[in-house]
This record gives sequence, C-alpha cells and structure tokens, in this order.
Amino acid sequence: MRAAAAIGAAAGAWLVLNIAIAFVPLLVPLEMLQDDIGEYVWFALPQALITAAMVLVAGLVYGRDELRSAAGAAVVLVPPAVHLVAGAVLGVTAGTETAMNTAQAVCSAAGALLVYLLLRPAEAPMRLSSR
Repeated sequence: MRAAAAIGAAAGAWLVLNIAIAFVPLLVPLEMLQDDIGEYVWFALPQALITAAMVLVAGLVYGRDELRSAAGAAVVLVPPAVHLVAGAVLGVTAGTETAMNTAQAVCSAAGALLVYLLLRPAEAPMRLSSR
C-alpha cells in the first residue's frame, strides 16, 4: 500500500511541476529562450528538478528506512526512470535535437540519483568484535 502511495505521490509531483514548467515561456522573455544556453537552461535543467522532486516525495512517503532494500529503491527510482524514457521517446518522435534530448536525459538522471543518494540512510557502521 505504501508503494502505491509513493508512486502516486511521485506522479502528483510530476504533474504539478510539468504544469508549472509549461508556464515558463509565458514568464521569460522570448529572446532568452531562443538563445542556445537559455534553451538548455529553461528546458533541460527543469528535468532535474522534476525527477528530484519525484524521488524526494516518493522516498518520504515510502519511508527512508525502506530505501536500503532493492524494492525500496525500485519504488522510488522507477517513476523518474519512466519519465526519462518517455521524455526520450517523445523527444525523438517529435524531432527534437539530439543534444537537447541528451541534456534532458542527463539532467533527469542526475536529479533523481542525487536526491536518492542524499535521501537514502547511511549504512550501519561495521562493528568489530570486542573479544
């Protein structure tokens, strides 16, 4: 049940942030978006924010202690992986530049992995026998 709630929370974060990012072209001057650097900043970097939020929300809902297990990692990392694959497929079918697709994929993976590594509890230290 917690897994379903975590995946639902990740989907909710994805939805809210994608809607927010859709308004970027309305808030930013057109000249900034047409510049090469501006295009990457406004369309690739937000992918890191989306996947980071997905992992953060899913990890907190599922429980930090559960993230040590493979099942916990899968519950938290599969939604951003689906986002990454879907974005790549949609980018290729829409004819988006390869460099932009690559930048979006790298930002998506980096955002998800960074937050997962920060959210995952540290391993228990190894204790030596006191004999």
